[in-house]
This record gives sequence, structure tokens and C-alpha cells, in this order.
Amino acid sequence: MNKLRKFYGGRNRKGVGLNHSARGSGKIIRLALQQLENANLIIKQEKEGRIVSPEGTSLLERSAYIILRK
Repeated sequence: MNKLRKFYGGRNRKGVGLNHSARGSGKIIRLALQQLENANLIIKQEKEGRIVSPEGTSLLERSAYIILRK
């Protein structure tokens, strides 16, 4: 989840000087991941974190195929 917070974060600008990075909202990302878990599209692993389930992989493959065909 930390990687997603860093990726979707923005810039933190406080007056003069250089910009620094700011992290994104953790609650929004956490709720989105929980919804994906409830839809059985991702699985929560003990050591590996969250991974895409076979149903999620199938959905991604079908969506990519449809987009590719258009």
C-alpha cells in the first residue's frame, strides 16, 4: 500500500525552495483494495501482500483482448 501512496501522491510545496513529494491518501487506496478483495479480484497473501487472483487475471485478459480488437 505504501508504494501506491507514493505513486498517487503529489508535490508538497511550502513556500520558497524545492518541491518535495507528498504521499497520497491511504484511506481511499485501502477502501479500493478492500472492494477488490470483496469482488474476489485480488487475494491478500501473508508475506507477499496483495496479489491478483485467477478471476482478476481473467478479467484483465478479457478486457485487454476487447480493447485490442477495437
